Amino acid sequence: MRQLILKVPQGNKEKVLQLVEDFNGKNTIALPEGKNDVFIVFLPNQKVNDFLKHLDKFEKPEVNLIPRGVITLYPPASESPDQVADVQPKSSLEIYLGGIQSVGSIKGLIGYSVAAGIIVWIGLYTTTVFLLVAAMLVAPFAGPAMNAALATSAGKRDLLVSSIKRYGIAIGTGIVVSFLMTVIFPLKTLTPLMVEISHVSKVAILLPLISGFAGAVNIVQ
Repeated sequence: MRQLILKVPQGNKEKVLQLVEDFNGKNTIALPEGKNDVFIVFLPNQKVNDFLKHLDKFEKPEVNLIPRGVITLYPPASESPDQVADVQPKSSLEIYLGGIQSVGSIKGLIGYSVAAGIIVWIGLYTTTVFLLVAAMLVAPFAGPAMNAALATSAGKRDLLVSSIKRYGIAIGTGIVVSFLMTVIFPLKTLTPLMVEISHVSKVAILLPLISGFAGAVNIVQ
């Protein structure tokens, strides 16, 4: 369930309450506020998109979407465990807006890329595998990739271009940092870990697919 706070012009109370009921809203609270009516609404995740579309028929509606799960309890009390266990995926709108909101600043992107580049270089130089894992966790590649996928599915060209640019900046920064580390600390020969990593298995293509699937499942929950 998701909590929404609505503000619509006064005189639409019954229409809004009926709309909430049509979309299986629970525990709705209506409050008067001057020339407007304010509603605190709790909707199933799957109903949020369509509810907001129908809300457009009111004049200048204002909406606050709380992107956190809410437990709504209603009679009979014996069904409370079933109500709590009824977990639904996030709405597509919430996923899309959350992706845009997670873009972050370019300074943070470069900072994480620099840190990841240094960590992965040290890992390869010292043949320390767990540092490669640490670099993967620090590297800011997942955000731009996810936003590019969201932009493609939503048909948002500007967001797609921005995501690709940020992805390129992140990769480019990592390459430059690794090059500078090699200049500062010259390598006379390849380490065993470098040689091992250079031999990529044919099944390695499954790794981004599986990790992408796992990430997608995590996002929608």
